[in-house]
Amino acid sequence: MTTRLLLLTLLGIIPVMLMPGFTSALIVAGIIVLLALVDFFLTPPPRLASLQRTPGPMVRLGDPTHSTLTVVNDSPRRLRLAVRDAWSPSAGAKSTRSRLDLAPEENTQVVTQLLPVRRGALHGDKVTIRSRSVVGLIARQKSFDVPAIVRVLPPFISRRELPSKTQKLRELDCR
Repeated sequence: MTTRLLLLTLLGIIPVMLMPGFTSALIVAGIIVLLALVDFFLTPPPRLASLQRTPGPMVRLGDPTHSTLTVVNDSPRRLRLAVRDAWSPSAGAKSTRSRLDLAPEENTQVVTQLLPVRRGALHGDKVTIRSRSVVGLIARQKSFDVPAIVRVLPPFISRRELPSKTQKLRELDCR
């Protein structure tokens, strides 16, 4: 259920208050349930989208990387989606939520910026898709396992000294 359905239910209280009685409450409740059922069947299921995650390259601890989630609409219907690309907390994912409006057979890419805070293999968590209809009274949601691993290497602290050391090696090599 969405906030629109809640607002519709609150609006349904007005006719019940104007014409108090069991029959008016039953009629209003019936209309709301009927609208919600129609909206449920108009909402495309989230399984109509196919997903693929492409992790960024290996990275050193403290350096940023990214993960690209490709969302493809495999259905003949328009998909209005809310997508959450979840990662473990140690991956340092930024802006994991996005809204998409995909035409039939269209695809798009969602890039999640990562700033790892620990080294090792960081695994991507589930991708959750919430699909809405045009009316938006009901949303359908499903979580998918889309595997991805980002390898985080130990930090290269002496990197700032590397240019001077290579310069000294070149000078020694020239002599």
